[in-house]
Amino acid sequence: MICKNCGASSPDGVMFCGNCGTRMDVQEQPAPSPQPAQQQYSNFTPVKTSSDPLREPLSTGSYMLMMLVSFIPIVNLIMLLVWAFSSDTNLNRKNWSRAMLIWWLIGIGLSILLFIAIAALGASLFNSLGELGEFSYDFSY
Repeated sequence: MICKNCGASSPDGVMFCGNCGTRMDVQEQPAPSPQPAQQQYSNFTPVKTSSDPLREPLSTGSYMLMMLVSFIPIVNLIMLLVWAFSSDTNLNRKNWSRAMLIWWLIGIGLSILLFIAIAALGASLFNSLGELGEFSYDFSY
């Protein structure tokens, strides 16, 4: 053993340095040398955090099938409601279905507003045409 204070060598197992009296049983560990990033992460293995099938990502094919179903009238609304509010549906499918239902509600709301605006415009045009002049038709010959 080598004394960290004076550098004198002492036999192994000695508690104090024979030269200066410094305690020898506590030795500092050498600082680990920094490893390059490539070596540092070469042993990395991804850990699957959840084995819950309801939280696993959906495949591309699953998304394509969901979109295909969403093109079928009536069936799309029924399936969106089932996927959005079922307790045994994959979380990704559930969130996608809820987002699609929100888009449906926004579209229906905008359609109603547009219909009301067009109806009001038509009624206004009809009233203004009536006020321009009274149309009289004389059918007597």
